[in-house]
Amino acid sequence: MTDSGIPLTRDGSVPDPISRLQPLAVARRLIETLVACGVDTFFGIPGGPICPVFEAIRLTPGARLIGSRHETHAAFAAAMYQRASGRTPAVVVTTGPGITNAVTGIASAHFEHASMLVIAGDVSWAPSGNRLVQDSGPDGIHAERLLGPITRLQMRASNAQSAVSQALAALDAAEDAADPGPALFILPIDIAMAACAPFEIVRAGRRTQAKPPMDTVAFVLTRLAAAQRPLVIIGAGCRGHEALLERFIDTIRLPFITTPRAKGLISERHPRSLRNGGIAASLWARAYVAEPLDACLAIGTDLDDASTGPSLNLAEDGLLVHVDLDAAVFGRNHVTAFCIQS
Repeated sequence: MTDSGIPLTRDGSVPDPISRLQPLAVARRLIETLVACGVDTFFGIPGGPICPVFEAIRLTPGARLIGSRHETHAAFAAAMYQRASGRTPAVVVTTGPGITNAVTGIASAHFEHASMLVIAGDVSWAPSGNRLVQDSGPDGIHAERLLGPITRLQMRASNAQSAVSQALAALDAAEDAADPGPALFILPIDIAMAACAPFEIVRAGRRTQAKPPMDTVAFVLTRLAAAQRPLVIIGAGCRGHEALLERFIDTIRLPFITTPRAKGLISERHPRSLRNGGIAASLWARAYVAEPLDACLAIGTDLDDASTGPSLNLAEDGLLVHVDLDAAVFGRNHVTAFCIQS
């Protein structure tokens, strides 16, 4: 027996606590399904209404929990995990302050296009319509509206039988190749603990590929090759395509910089590397752009002030070609000659 009075097993170890979460509970079905879909790493802090999900993580083989001291840290850590591994994580937070504490980290993932499934707990909805403490629904802080601008989809579980498929809809939105980012799934505690009849979900993978016209590609490459002072800016949107990116750089043989968030995509020891650009641009980058550029190709970056800083010094007649998933960033900060959404 331990000092706290817990009886030991015959081999002297502490026995696993008996779980009150039934095998067919929605929370268990949810975590089992997410792990089967490749979402096996969870970041977060437990709290009353989200406890069934944490218990399901503990009980599910293959599920891994990374505990945090604060929900914002959990969201930032999850985003870093996604960028380092390319795998979609889940952030698990409780209702009320759990959701509001995570907003900053979720916003960062939103702007950096880091796929992430945010699983938020909520109190049981009272049939009488009574106001409940930490209610995150429309009668409370309205989490869907609060996180609407920084999540790709806001989905609330409506009943036990549809909860898992609704969570997968949120996961699909988070992993949308055209616009990856955080998606919100809210699971009230009464639904999380309710029984869910067994069923099979087959999730077909979605792949989006956009190819620009070849005559445009040929024109851009010709202009870059003829330029006296060309530059390639590599952004974090290129993450996941490192090998292809390095082949491209080796083929066109032009100097390049990475934005701060894209550091490490290509080794800074590459003979064409000017290290990083942006507001803390390297000495090599600053020295190269001291003279105006006559051609620049920017890939996978929104070209905001932190990404460019002094390192996009384009001549008055210089050519800027901007490639990004988000068409809304084209021409926003810099006059652009060609915009390629890809």
